Amino acid sequence: MSDDLRDPTWSPVLPFSDAFDRSVATDGPAALFTVGPRGQLRLALNRSRDQGKRAALARPRTPCHCLFRDRATGFVQYVLATSPALCEAHPRADIQRYPDQQSALDALDALGRPPVVDALPPL
Repeated sequence: MSDDLRDPTWSPVLPFSDAFDRSVATDGPAALFTVGPRGQLRLALNRSRDQGKRAALARPRTPCHCLFRDRATGFVQYVLATSPALCEAHPRADIQRYPDQQSALDALDALGRPPVVDALPPL
């Protein structure tokens, strides 16, 4: 991932909620971002901290566009991880990676509303 948010890997489909979140994504530690109530990417601080404790962190420079499915509820959400180490495994979620943000959002939309499923569909 480049620090230039105009890089094609940083799709403008979901913008960051503010300059702080964009800065953390491009220059900060490895982190997870979820979609806030206004449809913008927001730093998920507690999730980033919890997942970071489980993962061997690499310098964040490769965006991972993921769907995380909570195993207890079946609820699925889009998550942007700034390091692949953050989306390799999770003790309470199934994780599926997509090549870009649009592909992940299309897969999420295909799950219906609310996005609650027994299992993530195969890629």
